Amino acid sequence: MYRLAMLLLTPYALYYTLRRSLRDGGWRYLRQRLGLGLPDITQRPLWTHCASVGEVHAAAPLLHALRTRYPALPMLVTTNTPTGAAAARNRLPDTARHCYLPIDWVFAARAFARRVHPRAAIVLETELWPRAFARIAATGAPIVIVNGRLSQRSLGVPRWLQGAQRTALQHVSAVLARNDEDARAFEALGARPGTVQTVGNLKFAAIAHGAANPQPVVEPPYWLAASTHAPEERLCARVQLDNPQLPLLVIAPRYPERGSALAAELTKLGAQVALRSRNDDVSASARIYIADTLGELDALFAHAQLAFIGGSFAPRGGQNLLEAARHGCPVIVGPHMQNFADETRRLLDAGAALQLDNSDALQETIIALSADPQRRDELRSALLQTMRTEAHVLERYLERLQQLWGDQFALEAFE
Repeated sequence: MYRLAMLLLTPYALYYTLRRSLRDGGWRYLRQRLGLGLPDITQRPLWTHCASVGEVHAAAPLLHALRTRYPALPMLVTTNTPTGAAAARNRLPDTARHCYLPIDWVFAARAFARRVHPRAAIVLETELWPRAFARIAATGAPIVIVNGRLSQRSLGVPRWLQGAQRTALQHVSAVLARNDEDARAFEALGARPGTVQTVGNLKFAAIAHGAANPQPVVEPPYWLAASTHAPEERLCARVQLDNPQLPLLVIAPRYPERGSALAAELTKLGAQVALRSRNDDVSASARIYIADTLGELDALFAHAQLAFIGGSFAPRGGQNLLEAARHGCPVIVGPHMQNFADETRRLLDAGAALQLDNSDALQETIIALSADPQRRDELRSALLQTMRTEAHVLERYLERLQQLWGDQFALEAFE
């Protein structure tokens, strides 16, 4: 069924890949997603696959630690998206090479395995590609799923796709899961007996890298609506316009290409809007600033009074709230955080985040938190303490990987 589905989906895959290459991926994205123009690496690298930005951020502390432990180890990182590629350039070791993972066609998977020929593979979170995994495993490289997670959405895929995922798992040497619930889900999906273990949520280790205080994108004070989807921008804009005592609202939409249309929409509500991609000045009269550029969310979190995390009122399953947490930025989320349930639960249990049942409570919460610096300091302290407590997860992952890899990763192997 997987073979038939991939055949039937080929026209759509070609259309999407071409469209994405014209929009932001470029010629390299087009060629490599089709299995062409792949790097020819003479020394067998550690291959790490990250679907997109979130997985790159999760992998960053692990890859930096591996670079320190094995300074001569060649590294190749693949992503599915151009935004993931940009994150890899900014967050991963300078010596790590990047290419796009080819679509899971037979000829493309064969070309990738032949050109890359990795000594080991790390795959972040949920990516299960039967053909790529089969070809890589055939080279003798152990495949390890790191920070393994299976959301309800992942488990609710059609039966034919579950069968393909089960096939992919037969080629996996180990699944290092975020928590016991994810571990049980991988076992139920078909991971081989004895290959699954709970290690912890690697995203908490992000505090170890990149948590320095970056230069502000816009001068404080401001509150932030981060990684938003429609209609969340309108909800936040209404809070802002109805409460002139609030500082500037900065909106960083999940898809920056929506910036111009979003500015036009909010202007119709009567808002004075500045747009970063137009290099608009933030004048005293501006009430809303739309940060519609890539790679600046980290700096926005670092200087915000508080942050609402998008995708949580819109039924999208939420966005990563740990990017805010590692800067001690007080976070507010809505009810839909299924994709980050583990992270949300841990922060809520520690009294380090606020979750609202519905959008009606947003205005009251924003006003109260904005006017209460002591409460913000309490949340900030709880966030940073939680992140420090969880940061040791990185050492557990390094220990497990070293056990799995054994002597083939001795330092002299790369010299």
